[in-house]
Amino acid sequence: MKMFKPAVAFGAAMAAVLACTGAHAVPPPDVYAKLVAIGRVVDAPGTTFIYGPILANQSYSGAYFTRNIHYGPDPREILDVATPTAKSARLKPVMIYVSGGGGNKQVDYPNGRPFYDNIMLATVREGMVGVSTERRASREWDAGAKDVSNTIQWVRKNIARYGGDPNRIIIWGQSAGAGALSNYLTHKDTWGPDGLGVKAAVLMSGGYNLAPLQGKAVNSARQGPGDGGAAAIAAARAAGGAPAGPPPVDPAVQLAHSQLPGFKALKIPLYVTTAELDPERTVEAGEMLRDLMCKQGRCPRFQVNKMESHISEVSAINSDDKEVETPLFAWMKKVR
Repeated sequence: MKMFKPAVAFGAAMAAVLACTGAHAVPPPDVYAKLVAIGRVVDAPGTTFIYGPILANQSYSGAYFTRNIHYGPDPREILDVATPTAKSARLKPVMIYVSGGGGNKQVDYPNGRPFYDNIMLATVREGMVGVSTERRASREWDAGAKDVSNTIQWVRKNIARYGGDPNRIIIWGQSAGAGALSNYLTHKDTWGPDGLGVKAAVLMSGGYNLAPLQGKAVNSARQGPGDGGAAAIAAARAAGGAPAGPPPVDPAVQLAHSQLPGFKALKIPLYVTTAELDPERTVEAGEMLRDLMCKQGRCPRFQVNKMESHISEVSAINSDDKEVETPLFAWMKKVR
C-alpha cells in the first residue's frame, strides 16, 4: 500500500509516526501541517476546506444512493441509504453513521462531493449497506438518543429491501453523534421493542457523561480558525485563560442523566477512538470510557488516530489517508 514520505520539516517525529502506523497510509505531510496549524480545536469549515479538494473526484461507481427517506415525521428525521449496485443473494451487514455537529447527514463542500458520502462510499466498498442519518435540533438531553433509536427501528424494519441484514447492524457515532449514540446505548428507556438492536458500536471523539466521575482536562471542543473563533482563542490564551464556554451543567442533573450505569451493563463490542489533535478534554473522555469498560472486564478496541484532528478523522475517509478507516473497517469485519 502507498505510504507518504515524511517531509524534512517534520523529521524524526514524522518518521516515528510512519513507523508506528506501518500497515496503512497516514496524512501527507502538507495536510498534517495544515491540521497542526488549526490546532487542537474543532474546526469543521477549515478542515473540510482541506479535504474537500482531495475527495472532490471520489468515485460513486458501485454504490447507489436512496436519499431523504423519512424515519419520523419531523423534516429532519431523514436518512440516506447507500447500497452496492452489484446484486447479492445474501443480505449484507449494515453500518449506520451518526454525524457530529448539528447532526446533518450531508455537509456540502463548494464545487465538490458532499461529506458524509465519503463514509457511505467506503462502507459499500467494504461489503456493507450504509445508512447516514440526520437528527433533529433540540435542547432536550435525550433527543439525539431518541432519533438514534427511531433510525435503528426503521433500519430493522426496512433495510432488507435494500439488501441489508437487520440482524447485523453496526452503528458509528462521531463527536456530538457519539454523544447521542452513547446516550442511546446506556439508557434502556430509549430502546425500541427489539431491545438495543445493534451488534456493535463505534464511539469516535465523543464526550461522555460518566458522573460522578469527572475529568481534569481544561481544553474543550472550542471553535477553530475556520469557524471564526481564532481571534477569541488567541486573546484568551494571551490573557492566560480559556474562551468562555457554556454555563456549567447542574451536577444533580448530570448525575441523573449519567451514562455510567448503562456502560457498566453494556455487553456489545465497542470501538472507542480519539484523534491526536482532538481537544484534550475529548481525548481524556475516551480514555476514561476505555478504563471504565476495562474495569468491567470488557475492554473496548481503543484507537488513537495519529496525525488526525477532530474533523479530519471523518473527512479523510475514502481518501489515500487510511489512518482511521483501515483499522476501523478491519474491526467491523470481525464483529459484524
